[in-house]
Amino acid sequence: MSLKLPYNNDQVIQNANSLIEEEDKKNQKTDANYLITGGINLVLQSANGTFYKLVVDNSGNLSTTAITNI
Repeated sequence: MSLKLPYNNDQVIQNANSLIEEEDKKNQKTDANYLITGGINLVLQSANGTFYKLVVDNSGNLSTTAITNI
């Protein structure tokens, strides 16, 4: 969903709106898939505070590895 803001000639407001829109593009959207590639890890934290890296192998099997350095 894209909201159109009313036109404003104030350059400060226009710059702020542009920055907000740029940052919003980085947010995960609920109506789209999210692809993680290129050496980026998905790290989850358990209830006891331990961190785990989620790994998927070439057959689609998921596993986790406990990690200490984040």
